[in-house]
Amino acid sequence: MNTPQSILHSFFGLRDFRPGQEEVIDAILTTGKVVTVMPTGGGKSLCYQIPALLSPGFTIVISPLIALMKDQVDALNKNGTVAAYINSSIEQYEAEAILEQVRFGNIKLLYVAPERLESRKFSERVKSLSPSLLVVDEAHCISEWGHNFRPGYRKINRFIEFIGIKKIAAFTATATPEVLEDIRKQLHLTDAAVFVRGFARSNIALQIYIGKKKNDEVVKAITRYGTPAIIYTSSRRKAEELSLHIASRKIPNECYHAGLPSARRKLVQERFIDGKNGVIVATNAFGMGIDKADVRLVVHFQIPGSVEHYYQEFGRAGRDGKESAALLLFDEADVKTQQFLISSSHPDKDLINAIYDGICNYSAVPLGSFSDKELPVNTDYLSVVCGKELSNGIVLSALGKLEEAGWIRILSEFDKKLRFKFSVDAAYLKKFIKTTKNETWRELLLYLLKRFGYAPFKDRTSFTLHSISEELGIPEDEADDILLSVSYTGLMEYEKPFSKTGVILLKPRVTTEHLNLNYKSINDGFLRAHKKLEQMTGYVFTRDCRFRYILKYFGENNPAYTCGKCDNCLKELKESDKSYDYIAQSLLRMLGTIETGVKEKFLITVLSGSSKSVKFRESEFLGICSQYSPGDIFITLQSLLTEGLLKKDGDLVTITHKGLEYLIEKGLISISTTSAQYEQNLELYHSLRELRTKTAERFSQPKTFICPDDVLRTIAFSKPQGRNELLNIEGFSEKMYAKFGEDIITLIAEYLERQKSKSKGRTIPSSISETMRLIQEKYSLTEIAELRKLNQAVISLQIETILEYFPDTDISFLIPAGDQDQIKAVLNKGITEMKDIKKKLPDTISYPAIRIVRAKYRATYKPISDSI
Repeated sequence: MNTPQSILHSFFGLRDFRPGQEEVIDAILTTGKVVTVMPTGGGKSLCYQIPALLSPGFTIVISPLIALMKDQVDALNKNGTVAAYINSSIEQYEAEAILEQVRFGNIKLLYVAPERLESRKFSERVKSLSPSLLVVDEAHCISEWGHNFRPGYRKINRFIEFIGIKKIAAFTATATPEVLEDIRKQLHLTDAAVFVRGFARSNIALQIYIGKKKNDEVVKAITRYGTPAIIYTSSRRKAEELSLHIASRKIPNECYHAGLPSARRKLVQERFIDGKNGVIVATNAFGMGIDKADVRLVVHFQIPGSVEHYYQEFGRAGRDGKESAALLLFDEADVKTQQFLISSSHPDKDLINAIYDGICNYSAVPLGSFSDKELPVNTDYLSVVCGKELSNGIVLSALGKLEEAGWIRILSEFDKKLRFKFSVDAAYLKKFIKTTKNETWRELLLYLLKRFGYAPFKDRTSFTLHSISEELGIPEDEADDILLSVSYTGLMEYEKPFSKTGVILLKPRVTTEHLNLNYKSINDGFLRAHKKLEQMTGYVFTRDCRFRYILKYFGENNPAYTCGKCDNCLKELKESDKSYDYIAQSLLRMLGTIETGVKEKFLITVLSGSSKSVKFRESEFLGICSQYSPGDIFITLQSLLTEGLLKKDGDLVTITHKGLEYLIEKGLISISTTSAQYEQNLELYHSLRELRTKTAERFSQPKTFICPDDVLRTIAFSKPQGRNELLNIEGFSEKMYAKFGEDIITLIAEYLERQKSKSKGRTIPSSISETMRLIQEKYSLTEIAELRKLNQAVISLQIETILEYFPDTDISFLIPAGDQDQIKAVLNKGITEMKDIKKKLPDTISYPAIRIVRAKYRATYKPISDSI
């Protein structure tokens, strides 16, 4: 009797299951309803192939990628034909022959594209064959929340209901909890067993580099981790530039992107798989279906658009279980590139309408008319119609929205059938085949005769370049050249589609106001893309274990997990961590005093000391991080956003409740102080809102038209004290000023006067207030100097000033007690000059230590001369 273990040994030649596989297989064989999230390389295909081979009937596998279908079928059929696929790359009579083999019990796994399910004839035929199991591969395509939504997947459920199948298994490599829930809902699998397995990859070390010298980092990474290596870039041009740079460093490599001829892409891919080339520099067009287990390094030259894409791509490293690395190179400009790509792939309502009209107009399709012929998509023409240059990406995205709504169908390269007809009779053609010396022509013509018989002598006959390429073992572009050459002899007529992209109308043409597109869904998709980018940016700046961040993203929430290999796990408590804490506390303290929030750029300029704001001229926060670069502040800020201590409200950064709790826990701010600071800002903000209400009543206009809330919040925070300062606030216009600008300035002046009268107590110069804070937190002299990146002599002068203001300041922890006692002993002898004191002490006691103890002695005990 066959078992999963015996099939694993006898059919697949493997000894043991990978973690998680066996339990998924058992669930399919017993309950029959399973949803599995298992990453690429985790062996998910085996999880449904083994139950299919063990089941009495056949299994239908729905898969979106023709190339992957072929790869899986070829792999399964190495030891005998047990699998087949039906998609648009094969002819109808071939599909019929395959279904007959299914009926005879020779085919155990039948792979089909989701679009095939739309055919009632096909559905009826499958129903009559009574499949045992239905598998939905790449199941995330069913969800609009997924990263690769396909409308055809939404029709799977109707197919399931029609054929009445009970056993259903859905598989995906990348699904967040919300996508997983959507898969269960769409396929009516709410009672299914759910498995989320294998996202942890213990052999991959995740690394981040933040900076500008990316080219050098790529070379270093290849040298350090070795090859084979895949380097991903976000554009074709960058792939070509980087490939040349790496070659200039004597590292052999090849470039791969969708703009290369198919024959070249195939050659580059084969050379990489065969080990003839160790480094590939590619766009994300490379990698799907690549079965190469020994990739040692995957580098992302720019940040990907989502954690799903990132995980899928770096997951191509180390599939053999050996130590490997994944390096992400980050620059702030990369985020802007991704934001541009999001905008370029999410068309708005007006653009979709214009593209629909443009396609119909180009082919002269009148309103109310229907055409079942291919309509070409001419991007140049559409750019003229829309009044701006359109990328292929934005056009395809708009077409996708129209297809999703059921107005058109986009023709894939396999849908776009070619046609030919022999121009000579059969006798002449046979004579030509016998006498021609061109072997390639002879092979092609014999294939066409064998495949189509006498049909092409009577009518134009459809075919695909893919079928010829498969049969003759040549690239598709080469097959195209041969067909053109034969047609030039007059033996045949060869017709090709007029454009790379084409569509057919599924309904008569309507005016754009009757398109009835789901614009909420379109806008939601745009917002989701930005959210995914934010989550990917959060991965860059997290200080947590990087794999734990990824596991949590995919729903494996294990707070105790650490990979022990990523840069964050390996990082020890060093100087950089103290610097991070210092900058982080400075950011939190500043935002803890501002209820309305601060723009990210402005926040960095204040802390670095480059801000020209009048508001912060006397602030304790101005320049307190001037010893660090703006980049250091930016990185820390992003990390705090990722950790949830800060958040963004629009373009304003504000502190969260978690951030306030951190400040209170560290003793950096008291509850009463926090409340008072918030109340002060809220008081002014609400006063401004009341002023706006009165102004709105006076002008009989809506309040938001007078001035939006976010602008009032900014005014409450920055407290402008003159016309120019008020008009410099973003969003505040001359029209607003004419209505109530003078009233605002008067209101702020009165508010500041009240606050001034409330303030009491002594203050110290803002330039040394930060040193005062660190003393209060009981940092040592050495630590204060390191954190502030100032030498101890400068810090000692600041502490001397602090002691003048606040003589009772505790300095006991600044300098070792033994050193302090020795300095005091010398002072008690009446020696007051620094040099003379130094001569009486061991060399280990520094001048800064002497200055501090002397200042404390003078402030507490008795006057000492001001000698230096």
